[in-house]
Amino acid sequence: MRLGRLQAAADALCVTHGAVSQQISALEQWFGCPLFGREGRALRPNKIALELAAQLRPALEAIEKACRATERSAGEVVVTIACVPSVATQILIPALPALRSSIPTLFPHLVYAEGDSSSVPIDADIVISGFSGSYTGPGAASKLFEGCARPVCSPAYLKRFGPINSPQDLLRADFLHDGSEAGWTAWFAKCGLKSTVKPNGIVFEDYGLLSTAVTSGQGVALCPTALVSTQIQSRELVELSEIEVYEQRAYWLITPKEPSVIVRAVTAWVLESVGTRVGKFSAGEPFLIHD
Repeated sequence: MRLGRLQAAADALCVTHGAVSQQISALEQWFGCPLFGREGRALRPNKIALELAAQLRPALEAIEKACRATERSAGEVVVTIACVPSVATQILIPALPALRSSIPTLFPHLVYAEGDSSSVPIDADIVISGFSGSYTGPGAASKLFEGCARPVCSPAYLKRFGPINSPQDLLRADFLHDGSEAGWTAWFAKCGLKSTVKPNGIVFEDYGLLSTAVTSGQGVALCPTALVSTQIQSRELVELSEIEVYEQRAYWLITPKEPSVIVRAVTAWVLESVGTRVGKFSAGEPFLIHD
């Protein structure tokens, strides 16, 4: 219910998409009523499911708390980090060895987090999510980095595509979309080309898939500058313009208002590590002309 997509739930549970679908079907058959409705590719819980979840959540949280207490008694400290896939794949997962080296008894448990909501619930020890505006939820939030996005592509695609001297040159590009075409539509509108642009292309529901596609030379994508800074520095990707969208968007680290000592330690480490990584990147010229 929290993740909204079968594949995201499957990844979080380390099972297949089909296994989650079968479990939902079994539950609906056992209860004798539907629990979810579909909106496009997303699953939306109905009223019955929401009421059931509200009643079961305290019991499930108590079970999780008891399990964590048992783990702690064995000398291991488990911290659940719910993270949006883009930050997990580009920043958090590569940093895990250094984090565990810094806190040897730590055993991170990574799950998917919801994005695009400024009132993200605290259903993990640490939540890392991206949204526009300020955080309005029940926890304590620290900004990790800005979420503004700029167009990028691989050097191989740029060589194959040809010179890019203006936004108009991108009109014939192969567009790669993160979730929807809204990003590219907004970008061209900002360039003054709103009435002439129909940015058709491949839509990816997961940022990791989008990142793989753009890195492998399949087209141009709007990527958060902070998330691709390392790839730009290493010349794995080329930034095509400083014109950006999603200026109001940012990525945040959220904890309960009274976190445990270990959660405070992990939070401080992540804030310092991400700040150091993102701070190394500096953008280039104004509209980047590529011959």
